[in-house]
This record gives sequence, C-alpha cells and structure tokens, in this order.
Amino acid sequence: MLQIFRFPLNLKSLNLSNQLTIHVKGLRAFSRKITTLTSLACSDIASLHSTDMFVIADYFPLLEELNLSCPTEVKDHSNFLTRIKALSTGLSNLHER
Repeated sequence: MLQIFRFPLNLKSLNLSNQLTIHVKGLRAFSRKITTLTSLACSDIASLHSTDMFVIADYFPLLEELNLSCPTEVKDHSNFLTRIKALSTGLSNLHER
C-alpha cells in the first residue's frame, strides 16, 4: 500500500477488500498524493477498528461511496455505532444504497 501513492494517477476508485486490516499509514500517504478518490471499498477486512472510520473520513472527504461490509471482527465494538454516525456526518457526499 505504501507504494501506491507514487502512481501519478487521478484515481476515482480504490478496492482494498480482503485484507487483514486497513493500513492507515498507506492510506495517509495515498491521500496526500491522490485527492480525486470518490469510491473506497474495504469489505471483508479481518480486523476492522472503529477508529479506521475517522481515518477514512479525514483522508478522503470527497468520498461518495464507501463499502465497509462484512468485517470478520470489529475492534472497539462499544464505540462502533457512534463512529459510524460521525463518519456519515463527516462524509457529506456519501450516497445511500
């Protein structure tokens, strides 16, 4: 993931599904270089942390589509719903499906 940010592309969509975790450092580097992302898929993440949602909202404020479906395990489960609400508020361009 850390090497993706070197690509000189105007990406609109990125699929990071089927990973063990969401790689926060890689997303940070990616978001600094690629500011055109409107769709992010992170389905089937083995270990999803509720803080990952804040990272996504901070790094990709223009997202229109976000897929966080089917995590195997949710860390920080007690704060999960609160963080989802914060995520949906922070990403005003999200479309409901």
